[in-house]
Amino acid sequence: MRLIIDGRQDAYFNMAMDEAISICVRDGHTPPTLRFYQWNRPSVSIGYFQKIADIDMDYCKERGYPVVRRLTGGRALLHNHELTYSISAPYRMPFKKDLFENYLIISKVLIEGLRKCGINASIHKNKRKNEYLKSPSCLNISTFGEIRCGNKKIIGSAQKRFPDGFMQHGSIIISYNPQEISRIFKKKGDNDYNKETYSFCENLTINDLIISIKEAFQEILNIRLIRDEPERREIKTAERLVRERYSLSEWNFRR
Repeated sequence: MRLIIDGRQDAYFNMAMDEAISICVRDGHTPPTLRFYQWNRPSVSIGYFQKIADIDMDYCKERGYPVVRRLTGGRALLHNHELTYSISAPYRMPFKKDLFENYLIISKVLIEGLRKCGINASIHKNKRKNEYLKSPSCLNISTFGEIRCGNKKIIGSAQKRFPDGFMQHGSIIISYNPQEISRIFKKKGDNDYNKETYSFCENLTINDLIISIKEAFQEILNIRLIRDEPERREIKTAERLVRERYSLSEWNFRR
């Protein structure tokens, strides 16, 4: 399995690169791929079916937060102090064609990676969404296969299935500010998080997290991750997708 470790990119390119890699993996041009990346400034991603009215766009503009619509579903996230992962693969071992099975496979790996970093996390196995169903914020909703640390969500993931494979990406939260999240999502007081900035592990570095999750992937799935860079075709496809989709108001504010 190919391993790509990207630096900090803008919101539009991050989403475009995930899709570009998925396209090339599914057509057999590149092998199944695990990609790690970050964001060059705080950014908001919203789910494919989510309404833009859930977001306080005036506040985002004031703060300089880009807003990008994902190809995947789910609820919105403020991407800031986190490591983001994405997996693109065809439906063959160790992955399945079933959404829930793939969620569980990937969640088990991520939990083991967190354990190696000293974080005790667990999988949410209830297929019904929790009491914060109406919240626009991903952090307030725990769906099947997602990961919590205590009573707080530490990883939010979303998946897009195709006839010949799938793409799943998600945010591994290192720390967050609930007050800022409430401002962005117009839902002040709608969650039970602390009002202060919350950190899951103060001494955790991005590099340590990448190493731990890489080891967990190799151990649990019995695969070898080989470090590589995006191919020229993937970069060109991502650049085209930025121009034709992810940077356009017609895409991001379509609902």
